[in-house]
Amino acid sequence: RRRISFESMPANSDSPNGRRARISKTAILDAATQEFLANGYQKATIAAVVRRIGGSNRNIYEYFGDKHGLFKAVLEQSRDRIISGHQKLDRADRTDVEYLREFASAYLRNCLREDSLALHRLVISETLRFPELGQTVLRESEEMLQAQLAAFLEERTAAGAMSVSAPETVGGMFLALVRGEVHLRAL
Repeated sequence: RRRISFESMPANSDSPNGRRARISKTAILDAATQEFLANGYQKATIAAVVRRIGGSNRNIYEYFGDKHGLFKAVLEQSRDRIISGHQKLDRADRTDVEYLREFASAYLRNCLREDSLALHRLVISETLRFPELGQTVLRESEEMLQAQLAAFLEERTAAGAMSVSAPETVGGMFLALVRGEVHLRAL
């Protein structure tokens, strides 16, 4: 078991101490993800997360406030991982169809990753306790991807390569078609 020290510097600092704090925050979130997935929100404890990585309860409370804040941060980290995978897609040297196919493949892979499915199931199971939280995080990730896709469609329409009159709507429909029944069955 490794012990992690936390610095009081902001997590977004690029100094060596800030980098340690950022790694430590990531380690906490990874351990918390494992804990929430293994035991659900109700049975997961801050102490169990600390046992997984070392450190102290104080560090978790400083970063996240409480168990609810930690749970929210776990869901936000999952959302950010999904979004960042799409932001890395390169459109250079690809036709529009190739780019859309790669976007769809990346989206479906993310939707069907076991950790994504497990977190989605956890959000569904905790909906009665936190109706706004799960809906917000899931909706935000969809809206971010939809906006990215809409920007692509607008750009290609402006270039005369496509004719899309409602890019946001078409982007949402595209994501729904890609996700479709496959995602529901996997859940």
